Parts: sequence; structure tokens; C-alpha cells
Amino acid sequence: MVADNLAQILWEQKTLLDELEFRLEALELVARAGRHNRIAKACQEVAVIRAQMDTVDDRRRKESAAYAASLGIDPNSPLTEIAKKAPAEWALTFTTTRVEMNEQLRRIEALVGVLRGLLTQRLDLIDELLGGVLGVPNTYQANGTVDSKNFSLVSQIA
Repeated sequence: MVADNLAQILWEQKTLLDELEFRLEALELVARAGRHNRIAKACQEVAVIRAQMDTVDDRRRKESAAYAASLGIDPNSPLTEIAKKAPAEWALTFTTTRVEMNEQLRRIEALVGVLRGLLTQRLDLIDELLGGVLGVPNTYQANGTVDSKNFSLVSQIA
């Protein structure tokens, strides 16, 4: 029964990873299309999925620890170790799920890298526009934070 619960939670995590990948792909399309007014909405959708993932991950950790203990191994054992000690039918399920989730995570990591590049380009464009309009060059640093060496329009007025 504990193995069933762990498998169910892993399936939920895998489903959420699918949803996260989809939402990141949507964010990429929005960013590439230059739909700046939609980027915040797309980011909000990603944040909602991440919050759901955190909740499910807490449940997975608890269920994984309980199942590991029932197998007589350290409750903090990774899924790889649990799969080695689990009965054959569960070992295959856990191993396959782990491999699939790792592939999803690699794709998500690649998407995040692309998004960072796209959004950095957008920040650079905004920086150029603000510099031209306000006469304040380099308003934003490469990481998206405000450059404290330069004054904003608000600080010039105040």
C-alpha cells in the first residue's frame, strides 16, 4: 500500500513537470513574440505550478521516507536506492519514473536557460529605451536589478 502511495505521488510530480514544461514553453512563445504585456501572466502561471510542485514534493518526501523505512533502509534514501530494494514490479516502476522525470528536468533546465537569455535581451532593450528617453544609461544591470550608480527619473524629481 505504501508503494502504491509513493507511485501515485511520483505520477503527480511527473504530471506537474509536464505542466511546468508546457507553461515554460508558453512563456517562451510570449517572450519571442514580444508580447510584454503577457509575460507577467505567463510567469504567474509558472509560479502557480511551482507552488503545487512544492506541496507534492513534501508529500513525496514523507511517503518516500515511510516506504524506505518499510524496506529497512535509511528513510532519507534517494529513489534510486528505494528502487534497488523494492520488489521487482515496483523497482521497474520507480526506475522508469525516475528516468522519465530526469529527462523532463533536463528539458525544463534547457527551457529556463533559453528564457533567461530572452528576458535578458528584453531587459537590455528596456534599458536602451529608458536611457534614450530619460537620459539615464544603464538603468538595469545584466541580472535585472536596478543599477544603484544611476538615478531614476523618480529620484531626480525627489
